[in-house]
Amino acid sequence: MSKQPVYRPVTRADSDRLQKLYREVAAFPGGIARRPDEITSSWCDQVILHSSTRGISLAIEDEAGDFLAEIHGWKPGPEAFSHVIGDVTMAVHLSAQGKGLGRLILNGFIGEIRKKFPDVCRIELAVRESNRRAQELYASVGFKREGVLEKRIVSAKGTLESDYLMALVW
Repeated sequence: MSKQPVYRPVTRADSDRLQKLYREVAAFPGGIARRPDEITSSWCDQVILHSSTRGISLAIEDEAGDFLAEIHGWKPGPEAFSHVIGDVTMAVHLSAQGKGLGRLILNGFIGEIRKKFPDVCRIELAVRESNRRAQELYASVGFKREGVLEKRIVSAKGTLESDYLMALVW
């Protein structure tokens, strides 16, 4: 029987693994908005810095130590938004999609936010309109669609696509 996957916090030492996962996921159109060349070591370092100082980043590894999934988000900064975790981004390696890792890490992320940040009562994210699987996952754990940013993303085909704003509020 295979080992049940577990998530863990992402640390500075994980920058290369984070970059590898996001570059591989970004190469598949329709998921995250960044292109592979936009996933730089500097971007990864900033994600880890913001997550460690103002938020959370969690990852699930395979047996070799490569990331299969990662999620991060943080407080935006101004005190008026101190009850919010935003800039939430999640990536699940294509080989691991459909196996429950996205749900596992998303639920872990929500639970860790509730523990670490008792003042937070809102998690917000944007998901492209064509990414139905992600929308369904977010909705299944309680996120609600709150708005649409029309023609916000240039797709890999050069067409414009909308972003749906979703939030989990408690």
